[in-house]
Amino acid sequence: MSSNKSYSNRLQIALKGGDPGIIPIFGTITIRYITSRTGLELEEYLSDRQKLLETQLEIREDFGDWILPRPNHGPFVETATLGGNVVVEEEQTAIRSFPLQTRRDLLDLQVPNPFEDGEMAKILDLASWLRNKLDKEVPIRPAMALHPFSLAYYLRGKKFFTDLIEDPSWVHDLLKFATEVAIEYAKAQEEVLGTEIPIFHSDDIAEMVSPSHYEEFGFPYSQKLFEQTDGWNVIHECGNSEHLWNLFPDSTEVFELGPQETVDLREVRRAMPEITLVGNVSTTKVLLNGKPEDVRKDVKRCLTDGGREGLVLGLAGGVLPNVPEENLKALTRATKEFS
Repeated sequence: MSSNKSYSNRLQIALKGGDPGIIPIFGTITIRYITSRTGLELEEYLSDRQKLLETQLEIREDFGDWILPRPNHGPFVETATLGGNVVVEEEQTAIRSFPLQTRRDLLDLQVPNPFEDGEMAKILDLASWLRNKLDKEVPIRPAMALHPFSLAYYLRGKKFFTDLIEDPSWVHDLLKFATEVAIEYAKAQEEVLGTEIPIFHSDDIAEMVSPSHYEEFGFPYSQKLFEQTDGWNVIHECGNSEHLWNLFPDSTEVFELGPQETVDLREVRRAMPEITLVGNVSTTKVLLNGKPEDVRKDVKRCLTDGGREGLVLGLAGGVLPNVPEENLKALTRATKEFS
């Protein structure tokens, strides 16, 4: 396989289960990394879209074309749109209050119009602006999207786990609502950015429940989400969700897994031989705290354990603040070396 294909072409080949030549890297440059590296104030980065674009392109120039421009204002966009108090801070993005304090509050929520309402509209407007500003050959990564199961949790908070036991019928109503929200937000991003680059449906809450609960409350809504959207069928889970792997829909095409500290890539490959895997460089132990040689060894491990076909080198959790620049450069070099 020729190694001089564009990043986008290589990514498409890998996503379809093929051998792309040079294995593509797929990772998020977090807001906190960007502001710590550039010295921009957080508010300036979030409010000045020209600086947002310039800083992302600067980092892309330094470290490689795997760093995709992205309309990113942090996670929990859906929660904020639906009335949650979401605060973007220097250290983290946090939910200060959840929209559903009582079960009756669900009656007052409406599925938002992503192009008109709240943070969703801001993200889509930014995405459209980026698409108009950038050469059409430059792919844009969609914003993170929440899987319906995790979105339900981020609307309700810890009470969600009690609800699974005490009022399963109401939970299904909540999940039907969350699925409609997830579908509309995904369709809107697909309309603006196309389906070339996948939307990663984040379901990090899933690992906290039993297989029987996820079979009832997670699996059917994954199916509906994938049936109603046109892009790639992707599930992202950062934690150890091995007990749920056989509950992914048959239509699942891509699975982004957590780092090696929580998930063994060899075990995932054995369990999912037909699914494209995105993983699983250690973003903390190796990329943040290791040396370039550690990065090199970890890249080799990923390519050995994951196989050449249907593998994308992934950075679950993204590039954290204070990751040494030499480690990011080593990541790009090692991927070319071992591919």
